[in-house]
Amino acid sequence: KRQVDTSPPVLTLAGDAVMTLYAGTDTYSEPGATATDLVDDSVAVVIGGDAVDATTPGTYLVTYDATDSDGFAAEQVTRTVYVTRPVYFVDADAPDGGDGSSWATAFNKLQDALDLTAPRTKQYFGNDQEVWVAAGTYYPDEGTGQSDGDRTSTFLVKTGITLYGGFAGTETALNQRDPDTNLTILSGDIDQNDTGSPGAGNAYHVVTMLDPATYTANKGEIVVDTILDGFTITGGKADGTAPHDTGGGVLATGTEPDDATILNCRILGNVAKNGAGVAMPDVSWLSISTSEIRDNHAELDGGGIYVRESNTKLNLSTVRLESNTATRGGGLYFDSINSPDSTGSALVEYCHVRGNQASDTGGGIHVGLGRVRLITCLMSGNAAGGNGGGIFAEEAEFVLEFSTLAGNRAAGQGGALFGETPGALSCEKSLIWGKEDASGAGAPGGSIAGGVTGSASFTTSLVEGYAPGGDNLDGTLAANDPAFVASEAPSNAPSVDGDYHLTWGSPVIGVAPGSGVDLDFVARGTTADIGAYEYVSAYAVWAAASGLTSGVNDAPGD
Repeated sequence: KRQVDTSPPVLTLAGDAVMTLYAGTDTYSEPGATATDLVDDSVAVVIGGDAVDATTPGTYLVTYDATDSDGFAAEQVTRTVYVTRPVYFVDADAPDGGDGSSWATAFNKLQDALDLTAPRTKQYFGNDQEVWVAAGTYYPDEGTGQSDGDRTSTFLVKTGITLYGGFAGTETALNQRDPDTNLTILSGDIDQNDTGSPGAGNAYHVVTMLDPATYTANKGEIVVDTILDGFTITGGKADGTAPHDTGGGVLATGTEPDDATILNCRILGNVAKNGAGVAMPDVSWLSISTSEIRDNHAELDGGGIYVRESNTKLNLSTVRLESNTATRGGGLYFDSINSPDSTGSALVEYCHVRGNQASDTGGGIHVGLGRVRLITCLMSGNAAGGNGGGIFAEEAEFVLEFSTLAGNRAAGQGGALFGETPGALSCEKSLIWGKEDASGAGAPGGSIAGGVTGSASFTTSLVEGYAPGGDNLDGTLAANDPAFVASEAPSNAPSVDGDYHLTWGSPVIGVAPGSGVDLDFVARGTTADIGAYEYVSAYAVWAAASGLTSGVNDAPGD
């Protein structure tokens, strides 16, 4: 007697659910699927959906269906097949009709290329994909799938894709491009009428890194790096309702463990409620290097950069974070939104944080929870309407190493730094001078204020108004003025003016154990100078220019 069948068959794909092919190089061989049933020994699988053309770039959806002899239909399964190219070429001056396969046949709209790229996932890493973009100005509401004037339009850099700008349009290798000469501008001014700050009709987010749709399908599976390299990003205005209130210039979004990298970019003149320049509300790792983030304005937090995610990692290296404004964290707002022992951390190294302003706290940097290390950095000319002209730290662990904080101002307390408790401050081989708060210029509270002062540790440092003993210099003595080349009065903050290199005779020369390089990438000897800069004599500058060998700390005439 035949068994009564009460359930449908189950379909199982053979091979990967996501496939990526190079157009004209790879071929598509249908992997198929199998259907299993409680009663029927064999159930036919019907393949439908798109017919994959491995010579034509596009996204193909292949469907699989099966029905058993009792009429029960299996739940449909699908396979996504991306047919793409290893490199797409984009040139704003190219004629219409290009296919993006070379400079000669380049797309003239960036969205045309981005539409054909394929995200990479842990299940299927796919192939390396790059988009090369020549000099010109590109708008996110132009190209495939876009509507003219749509504020939600954005340049979506899918997971694992590398987007390169700075080409003239003839290069055959990456090392031939020059982003400084060949300005490649991604503009949120989609109505093309800005005369100053971003207008009411501008795009909410100029660039979005990582693909939210991919995360919905493959939550937690994406582990590859997404890279933006060689662009000027400007004119974003994230003034809408969530999620369109965060990340005017660049919005990095997704689900951990995912990485986003920004290199050789200028991010300027963007506006948002939070994170006007760059925002990463939910990405586990963001790295920004060799870039400039300036003149961005946030209504609330993070004029330049906004980071607010549990256990996140932020790495800033050789970044100029200047002239940004916000309510909290004019330059950078960082909060790992977890317990004080959170693993969330930020490493800020070889950076200039200058001339930023917060109407409330943290003119340069506002830190909520997490660990922050400031290594070989200059923080100068930042201003806060409340506490922490340079830095405001809530329940954070903050480390200063080989850094200079000078010319910062707070209307409240802590011209250089204000730290709350529980928190910790470690000041190592660093220099804090020429700052001002409500207690006046030169007062100890003008340097460091808040509950953290009782537990702060100092090693081989000079802090104005402090005499912590040990191997530290006495900051209460006028004779220990660090003798900057040209300091800027803190009363002038916010300001990017001032030269905080050392002059000969500075008491901080040659008193610290050293290694590595300074902020100008001058080698530090085993005996180094306190702060961001090594003293370099006029003779040493001349000798270096002449190709001679010279020590960096030679006295005049040596």
